[in-house]
Amino acid sequence: MFAPYVRATHALGLPSADFDPGYAHRLAAQIVEQATWPYPGPVHINQPFHEPLVPTANPLPAARLPPIRFSHSLDEPDQQTLSELANRLSGRPGIVVCGEMPLDEKRNNALVGLARALGCPILAEPLSGLRFGPHDRSHLCVGYNRWLDSPDARDIPPPEWIIRFGAFPVTRKLQNYLSGSPAAQIVVSPWTQWADPVRKLTDLLRTDPELFCTAMLRERLKPANENWLGKFLALEQQVAEPDAPNHIQAIINALPPGTALFVGNSLAIRELDSMSGHSDKVLSIHANRGASGIDGNISTAAGIASAQGATVALIGDLTCQHDIGGLALTRGLDIVIIVVNNGGGGIFDHLPQHSLPEFLDGWRTPQHIDFEHAAKTFGLTYHHVDTPDNLSRRLGSALADGGPQLIELKLA
Repeated sequence: MFAPYVRATHALGLPSADFDPGYAHRLAAQIVEQATWPYPGPVHINQPFHEPLVPTANPLPAARLPPIRFSHSLDEPDQQTLSELANRLSGRPGIVVCGEMPLDEKRNNALVGLARALGCPILAEPLSGLRFGPHDRSHLCVGYNRWLDSPDARDIPPPEWIIRFGAFPVTRKLQNYLSGSPAAQIVVSPWTQWADPVRKLTDLLRTDPELFCTAMLRERLKPANENWLGKFLALEQQVAEPDAPNHIQAIINALPPGTALFVGNSLAIRELDSMSGHSDKVLSIHANRGASGIDGNISTAAGIASAQGATVALIGDLTCQHDIGGLALTRGLDIVIIVVNNGGGGIFDHLPQHSLPEFLDGWRTPQHIDFEHAAKTFGLTYHHVDTPDNLSRRLGSALADGGPQLIELKLA
């Protein structure tokens, strides 16, 4: 099912007495590289065992082997390409769009420096790593989901160019904006994935974003008219203050610097995109994109917690139910799972299916699972909250206490 999305697949042989530990050592290194470069993502490993799946009298040999080292060099574009691109961008109105990328503060500084030189806004998703950190955020636009289809936004002339970094955007409004734009679209990516589902690509540069931005800054760039950036920042200002307290801001405010935040697919990632804001607090934000719907989200968050320490997972009630067994993996981990219980698939309230007569049973699919019982079954401390303020306080104390905990935010 996931064949088109995983980075690689390995079908291993049955264990045997003459097994070579060096084989597993080298294979593990290969799998790590495939999962992290050139395009980070999941790798599928199929390991069969002999019946009846119990230990044999002949354990596999142990071995101490030296680590395998990697070096990945991605050269910057050639000078002719850089000069030609600089001429096309310089002094003209444009936009930078940033999708999912690994967290990298050096890259952030280089990217913001390029936006300053070109006098353009940066539409940055939460998975881009640009919303949170000490870098300059003066060109950042994070409220675009609330103003992209507004009359004021439609009055802005279309950009002449768009540079995209990272994965294709998460939310439909930004996707539609890119799909409907007549601008030249330049994708800068070191990954082999073809990230152009809307078929608008005009330039593809297979290079590291930091190298690209640093090289472009050596060109003689001119900013667009100052009114260009000002129009976007004015739209941002209009939506800077939320209409009412919301659970996304409550979570962001309660997270200590350096916390890992895993956000589930469907409505959770879209609400984070619309309402997270930005700050100089460093946060590591993760999500399953491409290879997964609502399956395996708890297990993914548990894996992040085992590797990075204190982790908060924000998921929906259906997502939690789909991976309820993943709660077993949280034992001994500092992880807080926030389950937003809005009575089923809340994402469909915002989609065309909402008007169908079979909407409730066929799409919303409300469930009646008792999350308190589920938490206690797997040894998690359970809490119930029903307001953003209570959520913020409870999350803060849960992170201070440590250990696996589940907070149910009841919105339905």
